[in-house]
Order: sequence, then structure tokens, then C-alpha cells
Amino acid sequence: MYNIIIRKIFVSGKIQGVGFRKYLKSEADKLNISGWARNLDDGRVEVLAKGNENNIESFYIAVMKEASGFKVDSIERHESSLKVTDGFKIRKMRAISNNGEIKKSLLLKYVDELYESPRAAGLRLDLPKVISDIIEEKSQQFYKYRITRENLDKQRGYSANQLNTLVSLAHPRQISHIMLRHIERRKLSVKRALSFHTIMMQESEERRIGSPVLGWQLDEKTKAYNFADSIGLRRPDCNNQTYTFEEIEKPTKPMVLKPVKSTGSRGVAFFYSENDIVLLRDNKKFFSWEEFSEYTKKYVLKHEDNFQGIRDKWMLEELILEDKERKTPGRDLKFFTFYGKVVFILEIVRGEKVRHCFWSRDGKRLADTGQYIDEDWIGEGVSLSKIESVEAASLKIPVPFMRIDMLKSEGDMVLGEFTPRPGQWDRFSEDYDRWLGEEHVKARSRILLDLIQGKKFTEFSELMEGKK
Repeated sequence: MYNIIIRKIFVSGKIQGVGFRKYLKSEADKLNISGWARNLDDGRVEVLAKGNENNIESFYIAVMKEASGFKVDSIERHESSLKVTDGFKIRKMRAISNNGEIKKSLLLKYVDELYESPRAAGLRLDLPKVISDIIEEKSQQFYKYRITRENLDKQRGYSANQLNTLVSLAHPRQISHIMLRHIERRKLSVKRALSFHTIMMQESEERRIGSPVLGWQLDEKTKAYNFADSIGLRRPDCNNQTYTFEEIEKPTKPMVLKPVKSTGSRGVAFFYSENDIVLLRDNKKFFSWEEFSEYTKKYVLKHEDNFQGIRDKWMLEELILEDKERKTPGRDLKFFTFYGKVVFILEIVRGEKVRHCFWSRDGKRLADTGQYIDEDWIGEGVSLSKIESVEAASLKIPVPFMRIDMLKSEGDMVLGEFTPRPGQWDRFSEDYDRWLGEEHVKARSRILLDLIQGKKFTEFSELMEGKK
């Protein structure tokens, strides 16, 4: 019979934030070892293990074994007389010292790891958060000693420019309640407190927890077209039916094939004639329906060999051309609309080369949005009357933001789609991110006022009730 022993073990390596403690518990349970494992703030894992000698030796071997996600560099073993309860548990992290030098050295080590090899598989999974937590703690201290009544005093404190710089660059999480009261008294702006980026992320979480985000009702094209009909917004001619790809017959006139749910023109195909078909996003040309069909089934549709493909639900609709003689597709006019107000427009022309141009509501080209910054193409722009028609349509939708995508035809504009979350929303510059965040908040207030004053949003309500 083997003696029961207790050992304290310190493990070093890339072992935090990668499931290492769960692995230890699994091995300990197999070997009938009691104890616990916890992370230390110097990057090591501390383990207390109680079991018979043979099983403890087997546990040492398991600890040293390299597995997917972590790498053990070394272990230290010490005898222990600590009391051990039955079972093996995972404990919370313990700080091994109050010495700030340890945290500083760790920060430098972690930053170096992340900077040099962000793609390395062995990095701990919580590495960015660990780094940001340490920086945030120090940043809070930085602002605590600067955003004070004395420093904000007009006579004795910082100058107006210094104060604006100090406060505008702060992250909201670095500002305490007391600091915010000082900031409010001086009517300063915490610029990063309003963010379109944050709002898009928040709406994603709202949808995940089951909270209704109304704008997504219009993300499905059949619903979007029914709604467009109800508010008198012209949209492409179609029967508003959906099909599987196998059910689609070869078109006999110019048409567009669209997935019911997709983003960024994925899967959209222009059918000019039976020997002239273009897959829009890739600008890939096909010279027969059979060739196009074979490619779509293999590379576009979702199946076991293409799990990132598109769901097999499609619509056929009129192909909108701005020049029928030259077979020029209608250019995209994407209106960034905040309940009755178009903030700016993205104009896109597709062809051998896709070109982009942002416009302000008053017709000025915007070159500093953070998107397509290397492009110098200047499009045609949009008339004020067309902007106002889109603004009127947006007042029928009870959401703060909706990108309303229109297509230019030989006559009036035609609806392309409603987009509740625009592509590349994360690439807007900091100034534009703040601007869009402000417009979102103002639009939300306008909706609330309209609701208080009795506005019904009849067409949208009927859509929600399934009447459209």
C-alpha cells in the first residue's frame, strides 16, 4: 500500500487562460487526487495535491505533458502539511505580492508577447483583457489625481485646452461618479462615452438575450418589400416568393438572384442574358446558366464542405439598370439614416473595379470617414429631393438607425434593402464613430417624443403583427 502524501506544486509556462486548471482537475479526478489549483498573478499556477505516492507521481507526469492550448516550462514541488478536503477544486486567482514591480514586469512581458506574436496559438486566451485591466487600473489612478475640483478650477487649475484634451481622451470606464460630477459642472465632453461601435455591439447582445431589436424585422427581404409597398417606396418588381436554388428556373429576361438573408452582396448575381451572368461580390462572370449553377452549388450554398456558405433561400427580382443600353447596373446609394435625418450617403459603382464615395447631406465629399481612405474617386452625389424622400421613409420606422440602400435607375431611385447594421461599422474613424453615436441618441429621443405625442407607426405595427 502506498503512503498518502500532500504536495504543493508551482507550474510555470503558457498555462493561464487556456483551460490548464480544468485539465488538472480532469487528471486529478482520474487519479483520485484531492486538492485545488489556482492562478497566481505572476503567471504561474499553484496546485495543492493529496493522494497516494504512485498517483501523485502520475499526476506530475500529467502536469508536465504538453497539450493543445498550453505549454509547461517547469514545475516546483514542495512537501506540505496544509489541510486538504475531498475532491479537486478550481480556485480564484491569488495575488502573491502587493509589490507593484511584479505587476509592471508582468505587463511588459504580456505586452511583448502580444505585440511580437498575436497569432501564436500558445498565448493565454485572456491576454488582451489582462493587459487592458492593468492599464485601466493605472489609468483610473491617472484621472483620479487630475480630474479634481482644484484642477478644474478656472483660476487655479488647467487651461481650457488642457481640460478638453484630458477629458475628451478618457475612456468612460476610467471615469468615476465623482469625476463625472466635476466634468458635468464644467460642461466638458467625455468624447468616447458615445460610440456607434458600442451601440452596434450592444444591439448584438440585446438580440442574443432575446430583447427585440425592431430594425432587424426589415433585414429579411420579403418583409422589407412588403413594408416598402405599404409606405409607397418603390422596390424592384418581383412576386415576393422565395425558392431553393434547385427550384429556380433559368430566367428568360434580365433579373437579379438574391439570397433572402446575406450581407455585403454575398451570393447576389446579375442575369443579363443566358450567356452573360455576373456574381456581383466576386465580379465573376459565367457564360451559361449551367456553369453558374454548378459554381453556386459548390462554392456559394451552405453545405458540409462549405459551412460558411449561404442559406438556401432565394428571391428573383427585376434587374435595376441606370443605363439599359449599356447594361450598366444601378449604382448603390446607401443612406445612413437616423429617424428622419440622413447624416451621410455612401455611393458605390460596381464593375471591373468597385468604387466608393461618401457624401454629406449638403453635398460635400467626405474623405475622412476611416473607410476607403485610399480612394479618390468622386461620384455623382445625390439631390436634396432624393435625400428628403429617404428621410420621409425613415420616419415610418420606429428605430434610431437604419441604413436605407437605394439603387439608381433610369428614373427614380429603387429600394435595394434595409440594413440595420452596416458593414464595416467598426472601421469608422474615432470622430465619425462619435458623430454617429450622437445622432443615434438624438434619433432615439425624437422617437420617444413622437410616441409620447401619440404616433402609431401603423405600417410597421402591421408588419410586426404579420399583416404585411
